[in-house]
Amino acid sequence: MPDPFPFPQLWTQIRRKSWMWLFKRQQVEAATKWVRFHAKVGNAILTEAGEVELAGAVGRSELTHELPRVRLRLSENGSLHLTTECSCHAAALCEHAAAIMLYCETDAGQRHIESIAKPGSGRIGEAKNAAEAEGEDSAFQVDNSQPRPVLQLRRVTIDRPQVKIGRS
Repeated sequence: MPDPFPFPQLWTQIRRKSWMWLFKRQQVEAATKWVRFHAKVGNAILTEAGEVELAGAVGRSELTHELPRVRLRLSENGSLHLTTECSCHAAALCEHAAAIMLYCETDAGQRHIESIAKPGSGRIGEAKNAAEAEGEDSAFQVDNSQPRPVLQLRRVTIDRPQVKIGRS
């Protein structure tokens, strides 16, 4: 039987907050707001001994969110190694990944991750590296049968005549 995953050691390393040095201050501040609104871990995969990959959703609502992936690896000496990916413009080490890390600090988040964790293979960096190695273009199917809402912003300027009161 394989050894159980060392979750207590992982939670201890996360609570030490040494991972925060990887992020900018503004990202951590934004992450605290994201955790308040919407930060969930939907999938936890135990990839190797001492390594877990978390996939989640972070945003203001169910409709407007980004999809960060965080790989946490405990080294032999007990230190924490962090790798991230995200669907946002920053793509890595963004406020969404920081929000997942802050979610891991909460007791409710830790219980949730321990309950959904299962063995498997991680996916951080695999799709991107495979496409770069083979030189393939990624193609996505577009469904135009359903209209998508479009927000159009327009600026309207009005020239008002200046009325002078009094003598000229």
